[in-house]
Amino acid sequence: MGVVEAIQMRRSSTSSLGVQEIEIGLMTGTAVEDDRRVTRFFHVTSSLNRASISAHGLDWTRMGAASGIAGSPTPEQEGCFVARDESEADFFVSFARDSSVDVWAVRGVSASELIESPEGFVFVPRSIPAEDLELVRAHARVP
Repeated sequence: MGVVEAIQMRRSSTSSLGVQEIEIGLMTGTAVEDDRRVTRFFHVTSSLNRASISAHGLDWTRMGAASGIAGSPTPEQEGCFVARDESEADFFVSFARDSSVDVWAVRGVSASELIESPEGFVFVPRSIPAEDLELVRAHARVP
């Protein structure tokens, strides 16, 4: 979106995002696309981590049951790596030559939270609670 001369916005009592009724009158400024429209990212990890993720969510400080998807025995960043779309998730799945990996859908993360690593991948600099995760592919293989 670009510069907006004036915006008048009204939301109903409850939206699918749980937004309570608000009313914004006339205002001037730059409109920024609402990144809550990004419904999910993906996280690829060893299937050995499934029980821990189901119980505790994604938390890089709990790493230990299996190495990282790229083979690192310790966290590469202080955060949880996510794939921006299914194609990028498949790229990470392809790292799993002989081991089984799971693909988790990640909700509750805003695109504005993402930090790019020196390698060009993105991570969320916080843990992600289990209720924001859904196992979408168990024992995944590249299609």
